[in-house]
Amino acid sequence: MQPSYRSRAALFTLAATSILLSPFHKPAQADSLPTAPIVPALTRVLLLPTIDESGDKPEMVRAHVLTGNHRAEYEFLTRGFQMLSPDVATRAAHTEDIDLDDAESRGKRDLKALGRDTGADWVISLAVIEVREEKVNNFWSAAVGGNQRRAKAKVQVRILDVKNDLYISNQFCQDTKTSQRFLGNIGTTGLFKQAIDVTIQRSLVNILTPYPQVKKIADEFGEDDLLTSAYIAVPAGNMKPASAVDSPSQVKDAVTK
Repeated sequence: MQPSYRSRAALFTLAATSILLSPFHKPAQADSLPTAPIVPALTRVLLLPTIDESGDKPEMVRAHVLTGNHRAEYEFLTRGFQMLSPDVATRAAHTEDIDLDDAESRGKRDLKALGRDTGADWVISLAVIEVREEKVNNFWSAAVGGNQRRAKAKVQVRILDVKNDLYISNQFCQDTKTSQRFLGNIGTTGLFKQAIDVTIQRSLVNILTPYPQVKKIADEFGEDDLLTSAYIAVPAGNMKPASAVDSPSQVKDAVTK
């Protein structure tokens, strides 16, 4: 028997209270943090194209890849790092005869070669290993009409310090995203994208916490390539559409500075 409207409202209040009082999700631990102070504005970060090994449908794989690229670009651009795009990595991989579609070709030696070829200080590799939906059978699911859905994502996160030949991160990170009926359920693709997004975001917490956000980007969540996005990175608290910039070169400069 479904709970009455009044009972469900009370249960929702209790659920919200428990969430607010519960400890914040513990972020994935980095293997080793930088040993020397980093100045983001002077640090060049090469982002390899995100790869997907989940075996999902092609349209889903594309969404996974674009979501991974977008989140990584957002986290580093807003903190003032210099970003080298996945296209730069692809050209360097061709020169070095490295197959970026093969996870086995993303080891330390290959990442270091790509970093040296592009002049990058850090190289980032993201691989979506698995994304799947889980059925939720618990007290809170019943409280919202039994229509609670949850997706779990597993992503391999590798960040190499090229100069020191040291992994800043080399780990498999897992996290979940839940869609609730009373908040409006989203489709499977959207739920999977959110699970990938939150997994990557939280995997970078320990690494990026020392570097506060100094720029703001209009679209935190999405699939856009932020290096050519309609909105560009500007000092935090301000936002400026790219249409207000006079030339494409100014758009690039505004994003990467």
